[in-house]
Amino acid sequence: MPSEPPPPDPKRAVIDDHVERAVAPYLGKLPPEMIDKLRALAREALETHPFGSALVGRLAARPIVQSSGVVVGPGGVEDDEANAGGKSS
Repeated sequence: MPSEPPPPDPKRAVIDDHVERAVAPYLGKLPPEMIDKLRALAREALETHPFGSALVGRLAARPIVQSSGVVVGPGGVEDDEANAGGKSS
């Protein structure tokens, strides 16, 4: 029986996205070896530095929005501020 691949790691996706965004301005302007070093440094910072790893943890824990609609907060109560687009009346 073939085993199923493990589910994707949400932290890995966050790290990959931020590393690529960090090096994007330098693509084509620096040699590939330097780009690889920049990627490695950015990845190391996001994986091992206390601030970077905490940020990745918070970003990975955010739910993926599937559609627009009413935002329900803790306890099943509608979040009026979120539903107003962050604008309070």
